Amino acid sequence: KDWEKCCRESRPREYKPLRLICAGTAGSGKTHTIRCLIKKRRRRARDAGKKGEEVRGCCALAAPTGSASFQMKFGAATAHRTFGINPFHPFKRLAEQGDTYNRVRQKLKLARLMILDERSMLGRMFLGKIGHRSRQVLGEGPGGASLGGRDFLMVGDDKQITPIGDQPLFLDGPYRGRAKQPDNGPAPDALVGQGLSLREECQDVVILRGMHRR
Repeated sequence: KDWEKCCRESRPREYKPLRLICAGTAGSGKTHTIRCLIKKRRRRARDAGKKGEEVRGCCALAAPTGSASFQMKFGAATAHRTFGINPFHPFKRLAEQGDTYNRVRQKLKLARLMILDERSMLGRMFLGKIGHRSRQVLGEGPGGASLGGRDFLMVGDDKQITPIGDQPLFLDGPYRGRAKQPDNGPAPDALVGQGLSLREECQDVVILRGMHRR
């Protein structure tokens, strides 16, 4: 019995995925911080014996706009493309094994860390869409963790540009808009609830207070 107890206590604890917000005003070094994190994660992947696409894809990098994703570098793309969300059509489940499904699944399966930049432009329903799509292609992580158990970082400044056609992440309360539930798609209020739930998971916050832009 003592031996069994020792074995149980020596087992590694279940990994708890990172849920972090990085905040700071313009010029405080948010983009530089993101790039340093990506380099560190890629170095860790190489040290673990990963090669090629496994190293390049260890971080899924997304932003609301093309120009914002371009500033991130390292193969970042818009959040719409990264998570297979068509901005011109109602949000629905992706066709299993379709081209978009396979592309998104391959990208997110490689990722160990998801980074969303310019979070002020990401509305709470959109964040719910990210959570919903991640669950569809990755399933639940260990212990029912969201985002397939991947680490998750949101970066930005709430005082910058607000979402278009959505409500800010800092807004609480149920959805009271006019959007309707599409066929083969989740209800808008369910998406908002999922977005708020994911927001609430981010209990840790890093605030960059220095000013490095001249």
